[in-house]
Amino acid sequence: MEPFPDSPLCRASEAHLRAVSSPTMFHHGCRTYAFAMALGERASLKPDREVLYVSALLHDLGLEAPLAEAEGDFEDVGGWAAAELVREHGAPDAFADAVRSAIALHTNVQSAEDARAEVALLHMGAMVDVVGARIEEVPEGFVHDVLERYPRLGCKDLLVRLLSEQVERKPDSHIAQVFRLFGLPELIRNAPFDE
Repeated sequence: MEPFPDSPLCRASEAHLRAVSSPTMFHHGCRTYAFAMALGERASLKPDREVLYVSALLHDLGLEAPLAEAEGDFEDVGGWAAAELVREHGAPDAFADAVRSAIALHTNVQSAEDARAEVALLHMGAMVDVVGARIEEVPEGFVHDVLERYPRLGCKDLLVRLLSEQVERKPDSHIAQVFRLFGLPELIRNAPFDE
């Protein structure tokens, strides 16, 4: 596994996520990035690694207090919060907008076909880590190395709880529709990972 991007924006995003979230969610963000990059390499996609890394780290920011209680879909709330965070740390508007878009669209199934590599890969990387989608496209040894470095720490239970809270608070939200259409809690619990 190649080193993750390192820049002031990356470090600020890491520090922010560690401050507002649990090690479980920090590891989820890191695994999402690693799986996204592995799938991107397989598909010959060339994302902006820094945009993808920051987006992967912060993609579930809208599930964290106090943002979890904000009006609107958690993906949109988190996308705007992440864009604001990186702007505060000197990111140009184009970078902040790319982060916001990737996060806002990460639970949308059609995002896998998005022409923007960061949007497509954030969706795919998150889906590997959340439900095991496309895991067969990631080398088994790579999956093992990622899980060794960033253990899951009860990720399934935490995600089911946080997402269920969103569905309860916001029954008309996008994630509530995903819950009903796909039986998301069961998909998460059946993901091919030991917790």
